[in-house]
Amino acid sequence: MTSQQLDGDYDLSLIDEAVIKYHAKGLDFVEILDQYLNFRPPYERYVFSTPQVLLLVERAHNEEQGHFWYIMYAASRSGSGLIADFMKFAPYKLDTVAFSRYRIMMLGEPDKLKYHNWNKLKRIVDYGRKQITTTTTSTTSTTSTPTPTSASSGVG
Repeated sequence: MTSQQLDGDYDLSLIDEAVIKYHAKGLDFVEILDQYLNFRPPYERYVFSTPQVLLLVERAHNEEQGHFWYIMYAASRSGSGLIADFMKFAPYKLDTVAFSRYRIMMLGEPDKLKYHNWNKLKRIVDYGRKQITTTTTSTTSTTSTPTPTSASSGVG
């Protein structure tokens, strides 16, 4: 892998960052990426990649959760948040979404997945958007409210 120049700065690409992080743990991210790019049925795996987002996602199943989205790797520089990025790119909704936490990844131990309800995650993402919209709208409406209304009620 080679680094690429992004926006005039010499930063690592998101793939390069992942390669370095996994290599530090003794793992090969390129091999994992290859498994997602070159999957065979019955697996359903996806790679979503833009200059700002890198997601490795698959439809998984277990007895306890049923079918769920398993986000194996996620990195973002988009500013909108990883959950919002995933929900934007997900091919369809499943009731549950599971994350593999990089910070607790240990050699020789199975992934410790954290499960979340899709609708709850969607509400969290939408709540953040409403807060930004509401704040902007209320500020605009407050500054544009005419004062003659209060003056006319005092006359009469």
